[in-house]
Amino acid sequence: MGVTLQAVFLASCVVFGPMAMAGYHLTRNRVLFFSGSLFILLAVSVHVFPFFHTPYFNSSTLPEEQASAQVTPTAFLNVTLRDYCISNIHKVEFSEIDKPQLDEQISNQTDWDHFEWRWQHEALHQCKYQKLDREDALELLQGTWIVIAGDSQARLLFVALMELILPSIEDLRPYLFKRHSNFEYNLESHHILMEFAWAPYTTNLTRMAKGYRQDQKRPDIIVSGVGLWHMLHSGNYTQYGKSLVKLKQELGFLLNDPISATSEEALTVQLFWMNLPTLAPSLYQSDLKRERMTTQQSQLYTMEVLRSEIAGTGGLTTLLDIQTLSHECGTRCTRDGIHYSQAVYRAALHIIINNLLITTKQTPIP
Repeated sequence: MGVTLQAVFLASCVVFGPMAMAGYHLTRNRVLFFSGSLFILLAVSVHVFPFFHTPYFNSSTLPEEQASAQVTPTAFLNVTLRDYCISNIHKVEFSEIDKPQLDEQISNQTDWDHFEWRWQHEALHQCKYQKLDREDALELLQGTWIVIAGDSQARLLFVALMELILPSIEDLRPYLFKRHSNFEYNLESHHILMEFAWAPYTTNLTRMAKGYRQDQKRPDIIVSGVGLWHMLHSGNYTQYGKSLVKLKQELGFLLNDPISATSEEALTVQLFWMNLPTLAPSLYQSDLKRERMTTQQSQLYTMEVLRSEIAGTGGLTTLLDIQTLSHECGTRCTRDGIHYSQAVYRAALHIIINNLLITTKQTPIP
């Protein structure tokens, strides 16, 4: 009996000690959920109190080949595996949904939305990437302030976020697609604030970042990306590159300003950059677009993103590679040569989430 009581006491210290310490941080910035409470909840629900709620990333819902090849909770401490999983996280493939499934599953969703996505088998087998359902997403993002800012590509990513978080967005759809407008939704039950900011130019994003710094507030996750409007209405890619450098500088101030936040808080802000989609000029309905939004021009704009080091290897932000995803889906996934099936943006959203899990050294499967 003495041994049993001693074991229980030690287990309580191991489990609840970190929970008490994490609680202080979580009350200040819930994005730390990615690096703290998720692991604690998994440990408690799986190893200590099995009568708690179903554990996050429950292996019983996985395909048999994944469930039989689980990794340990410290798997992503292995730098080689972590780097492999980060570099392969965009390895996604798309397929058309057959007609019976289409009628049943997505009859009320986004137009031309008859595609589904999945990670390629080898990358999935090695890294155990996960598709979240609504319950998982609510648990993971609880207490988080998420801002998605940019042009119509960013708006479609925001729609994917709303689709994941809410039971239905049909009543909200007219507002989500209202031309050139912002949109904000506060899910009070889980304290999740989601904002879309219409910001089609780099200068819009720069002012937004400066405003956060001046107001001494920071979203937990900022996803941004522009370029299409600049390409269409200006076409001066070197000017675009210079504006990216200014934006990068302002985002750096936002991350590291000692006046508005401690260094520990600043490091919790997660930044992602959406690059341009793969363009299909043959599908354009506008002569101006055919003239200015060429494949060659798109490559020049992409080079400016890399040159500015705002994203990519060693960049300030994590690259959300819409170009690769849209290329993989192909012209069958787009009607206008610019905007793609919602499956592309749903895949991008899950890439963000899995990227956060990996970079914070969390394994998705307990």
